[in-house]
Amino acid sequence: MNLRWIMLFATIAEEKSFTRAATRLNIAQPWLSAQIRKLEYQLGVQLLVRQSAGVTVTPEGEALLPYARQLSEAANMFRHMARTMGDAHSKTVRIGSHMPMIDIAPLRPVNRDFARRHKNFSLNAEVGGTPGLLNRLHAAEFDFVVALSPLPEGQKDELDTLKLGETRFCLLSSVAAPIEDEGKLAGRAIGVPPADWHPDLLARLVARLREAGATTREVPEFDRRALEHLVTAHQMAVVTAIDQDDRASIDPGIVVTELSGIAADHLLCRVAGRELGRASDHYWTLAQTRSQELMQSVP
Repeated sequence: MNLRWIMLFATIAEEKSFTRAATRLNIAQPWLSAQIRKLEYQLGVQLLVRQSAGVTVTPEGEALLPYARQLSEAANMFRHMARTMGDAHSKTVRIGSHMPMIDIAPLRPVNRDFARRHKNFSLNAEVGGTPGLLNRLHAAEFDFVVALSPLPEGQKDELDTLKLGETRFCLLSSVAAPIEDEGKLAGRAIGVPPADWHPDLLARLVARLREAGATTREVPEFDRRALEHLVTAHQMAVVTAIDQDDRASIDPGIVVTELSGIAADHLLCRVAGRELGRASDHYWTLAQTRSQELMQSVP
């Protein structure tokens, strides 16, 4: 049975007129009459009597009317709640990122401009490994994902991406036990990201370190401040991605050594063709502008 027909019946009974009900619902009166006839045919009872002075509800209609009103009120509450939830979603940008967004230098001006221009909207960010984040993006748990290139095989055609600058991989070591160049890696234990962080990049990093004679162990940390604490407090050497703009802010008790030949791009990704909320649309526009500025600044 069509719930819409029942709601139409309740409205006509309340207005006592097909004309007034059609005007209230902003629909054509002939169409409204046709829907009620379908409902009456399906129920096998007459609900309304059409008269020149208006509409009278039959005894059968009167018996069913309280239930029709309950269904109509419940449907309206359902619609209102759904719209409220939709409004809440449209005001929040949900982002998954391979590292804390505060550590992604190209996104900081985007986030700052977004907060300044759109005070009624908010950002909600989570950190995780690129493959898992992309799976959640496809499942609509995120609006965007900040991933490192290269994207997994087969993902490029399914995603819209914005390039947000390059990041390079560096060794962080304590000044008490420095690794000032790759020639001093032999015999050292180096902390590397977890296996689900970015399998392709991780394989390249581990291969490079082991070729130089180092051993590797997983460090389940994405936050740069946590990694710096491991280096300064425990004199553990780790490898992580650091944007060029952020190297000056590293703890002075840490030696930063770039691994040559290994770099990746920050990519802001969204599912191609998927409609997003207003907040996400505004965020993407700001990110597009930032991406274009970065591309123009490359010599």
